[in-house]
Amino acid sequence: MEALPALKKQPKTLSKLRNKDRGKDDERDAARLLGGARHPADTGGKEDVYTDSLSIQVKGGLSVTTVIFREAMKDIVDRCPPDKVPAVVLYDRKDSHRVNKYIVFRIQDYVDNYSGDRRGEYLPPQVPENTKYRFI
Repeated sequence: MEALPALKKQPKTLSKLRNKDRGKDDERDAARLLGGARHPADTGGKEDVYTDSLSIQVKGGLSVTTVIFREAMKDIVDRCPPDKVPAVVLYDRKDSHRVNKYIVFRIQDYVDNYSGDRRGEYLPPQVPENTKYRFI
């Protein structure tokens, strides 16, 4: 009987490496816009971006949002008065025991309307001691 060849670990493909870099770029961008700090991947952080008032998990990609969500956001942005922030509320009924509810708005609308005196100025948040957050 012939021995099976040893399985070799396949090197990461170029697209996987690009996706990982793109994810890091998304986290850096969110941290910069929100005046936060990025917690480097694979270092045990509970969140991707830390700010004084938000605990943020960053997700990106082509299939993160649905057509329904994109259309809803476009509709409310088109109809929203200039003195209000357009937002979409999502009711996720995938879990049969409970309904998860989310409110989603564009990050720039948050920055423009809720960052107060910090708008346009980078002020590092007060990060708890003994953490591995990186300020960008």
